[in-house]
Amino acid sequence: MMRKSAFKYDQASDGYRCPQGELLTYATTDRSGYRHYTSDPARCRSCPLLGSCTGNAKAERTITRHVWKDARERSDANRLTPWGKLIYKQRKETVERSFADAKHLFGRPATRAPWPGLRLIPVSIGHRRTKHQENRPDPRHKNRSSRRPREHPGINLEK
Repeated sequence: MMRKSAFKYDQASDGYRCPQGELLTYATTDRSGYRHYTSDPARCRSCPLLGSCTGNAKAERTITRHVWKDARERSDANRLTPWGKLIYKQRKETVERSFADAKHLFGRPATRAPWPGLRLIPVSIGHRRTKHQENRPDPRHKNRSSRRPREHPGINLEK
């Protein structure tokens, strides 16, 4: 099947142009924020590229585009300029450094041992449990039948 990159977005008509020059028009937007552009099946049936373009029984091609794709393209274009490349190199000293400090301060293990001979035990976030939590049942387990009933003063459950 032909890749999405073979289709070019036409901002003036808010649609995609196929390699044959036909327009895929806007159809709908789903809940995830993707706009769906569909082709005209009447025109696609007579297209010589139909076999490589779509395997759809209705001879219809659908392309999706996120609603924030324009902003992403502008950001990428800015990042790829000489100025953008220059300031992107500074991330390691500013943004990435603050993430490294946060990982260190909040108990996330380092990727390398601070001195030779020390072994690090990898612990993933979300699987670390405190001593208080170790004694409590894991709420993700559905089977609670192994729990003993609570003992209540003044009630004898043994009768």
